[in-house]
Amino acid sequence: MRELKFRAWDTCRKGWYVPWHRSKLYMTMWGDPFYLHPNDGSIVYHGDIVLMQYTGLKDKNGKKIYEGDVLLIPDEYTDRILDDGTGPREPFNHLSVVCFDSLGGFGVEILEHGDIFDVRFWSFERIVAEKGEAKFEVVGNVYDNPELQS
Repeated sequence: MRELKFRAWDTCRKGWYVPWHRSKLYMTMWGDPFYLHPNDGSIVYHGDIVLMQYTGLKDKNGKKIYEGDVLLIPDEYTDRILDDGTGPREPFNHLSVVCFDSLGGFGVEILEHGDIFDVRFWSFERIVAEKGEAKFEVVGNVYDNPELQS
């Protein structure tokens, strides 16, 4: 069974929701999340919360990968300067944000062409199937590190 976990960003307070004692995440019947503090009954409303789901994967350092995380994805680039299409190979890294695709899977949008990854959405399932085990590293997220977004 897949583990369902979420984390939440509070857009008003510009910080991560930190659960206080006995606080709960609730969902309305429309799927809108809100938090209820059990002691004083205060509510953090759904419009102020961005939920990000755990992908079920961990990076190469054992850190859990969530939606909105920025991943460093190793690749290579060959500068094709010779007539036969070969040339020097250089290490090259992609910075990609984890997202949920409309087809129903987590993955990353690769925005630059490399030797291993071409430009398109890559589901994690497809990366593993086509490329073998991927060595991703979480280097931040879109809220704490907006400068990492492409």
